[in-house]
Amino acid sequence: MIPKAGRYLSFALAIVCVAAATILIPSRATTHEIPTDIVIQSILKPGPESIDLLVRVPLEAMRDVNFPQSGPGYLVISEAEETIRDAAVIWIGREVRLFENDVHLDEWEIVAARLSLPSDRSFESYELALESFDKPPLPDDTELFRDQALLDVLLRYPIVERTSDFFIDPEFARLGMRTTTVVHFLPTDGVERVFEFSGDPGLVRLDPRWYHAFFRFVGTGIEHILSGVDHLLFVICLLIPFRRIRPMIAIITSFTVAHSITLFASAFGLVPDVLWFPPLIETLIAASIVYMAFENIVGSHWQRRWVIAFGFGLVHGFGFSFALSETLQFAGRHLLTSLLAFNIGVEIGQLLTACHYRGRSSHELAHAQCVNGTHGNHHPVRDPRTQWLALDERQGQRTDGIQLSATRAGLCVPCRTHALGDACADYRKRGLDPVRRIPALPAPGGYGSFTIPQHGISCEKQKGLAP
Repeated sequence: MIPKAGRYLSFALAIVCVAAATILIPSRATTHEIPTDIVIQSILKPGPESIDLLVRVPLEAMRDVNFPQSGPGYLVISEAEETIRDAAVIWIGREVRLFENDVHLDEWEIVAARLSLPSDRSFESYELALESFDKPPLPDDTELFRDQALLDVLLRYPIVERTSDFFIDPEFARLGMRTTTVVHFLPTDGVERVFEFSGDPGLVRLDPRWYHAFFRFVGTGIEHILSGVDHLLFVICLLIPFRRIRPMIAIITSFTVAHSITLFASAFGLVPDVLWFPPLIETLIAASIVYMAFENIVGSHWQRRWVIAFGFGLVHGFGFSFALSETLQFAGRHLLTSLLAFNIGVEIGQLLTACHYRGRSSHELAHAQCVNGTHGNHHPVRDPRTQWLALDERQGQRTDGIQLSATRAGLCVPCRTHALGDACADYRKRGLDPVRRIPALPAPGGYGSFTIPQHGISCEKQKGLAP
């Protein structure tokens, strides 16, 4: 019995030793999760023969790279030089694309790479950041965890001319779940350009020409008005009661002039910089839509509608400025040009909406009036067949054929077709001679002629008269 109890005791002691070793001995190969929020700082400065790109990234974004550690997880910096360069190549050098005059700069080198403390402020300027790479690395007794360290990298790209047009495509989105990239560009004129964007912004012009900014913001204006549900809904509510193009243009232009005033004022900082102002504007925009919908129910006149559009346009201009605040960084030195282009794009988008709405509503209204018997001021069409026959009888055309006028009846294309068929069928029931051909007067969108054989009606298109 004693030997058997000894074996059980030895087995229990072995389990305890394995559990203690698992807890006390740190694991060297750990799986690193994707960080939630990552901020990448970068500085670009062209020189006579090359352009320098300085990048600072949190070390926790360098996944799948095992840095040497000791104790509870402190980095062994003296043994991490090769690992630091590998991480810089894999996660930074290969993720950035630079262009000079539309030519990809595919030759680059890592001049230096080092670890920094989270309290380091050297990236506040290009000079301080460049000097930090000449400093010795941090000592090994620095108690620095992996998730606290910062990775600084200096990349150099050979260029042809320092005054060239430079583009950057920073594809840093995979470094974290949400990434924010800040780019400081220092061109030759000495005016610093600062860009800040989330995820992968695509190709960014660091110093755009005026025509680049103009066409970019025209497209931005069109996209904003067509994709913004609140502004698009307001424009539709403005135009619902009107069918003629003149009042539509007057109302849209009034709205555009008004929101241009407040948009320019916001761009130059002439608006309240308080927390309650944006929610107030959003609330007023929603209220403007409700008001316009209510006014459409009770009735309105376009001579007064353009005044209302101007008043609410001032409010919507502030809403445009909130959406445009991040995009204006791509305007470069051409702020006024970009604002003008954005307003032109908004106007184009509104006119496209008006034209599309007018075309659809006119066709649907004409067909609804035919069906309901309210088409035309002088000829109510309760029965299209009766209307056609009445017109023909008054004209006395009962001997040789049926001369039917589409424009005189005022029917839309579908109703005109059915009325022709009903009229001809009714004539046959009366025992009249079948008519071989019934010419219809040309009308916009009308049919050219109708051939009537013994057993049916078929439509023939004439040149220039499509159904």
